[in-house]
Amino acid sequence: MNAIQPQFRHVLRIWWAITWRSFLVVVVFDGVQYLLNSLIVPGLHAAGLSNSVAFSVITPFVLAIALGLSLFPIYGILGKDFGSFRLILATKDSPKDVFHPPPGVVKRPL
Repeated sequence: MNAIQPQFRHVLRIWWAITWRSFLVVVVFDGVQYLLNSLIVPGLHAAGLSNSVAFSVITPFVLAIALGLSLFPIYGILGKDFGSFRLILATKDSPKDVFHPPPGVVKRPL
């Protein structure tokens, strides 16, 4: 496994790969949120709950769906071939494929 010096063009390619996928997720999520708000909230309102209480009931479900959908853009780029590099996950302790950063690469703590 060859390590490369991170450059701005690498960051830009990864950022764009995440951004356009995130935009698609937002569009899908908007549709899901619209359906939830237009179907469930009026039913809760008809059951005697005020609009604010009905939205308070639906908000945790909306947030759970949003958090679940937010994983897809990241998952979609893992293993992606970007031409001159590939975004992968590598084990840290594998003696066969030990990662040695090239000179000048600063090891950043998490």
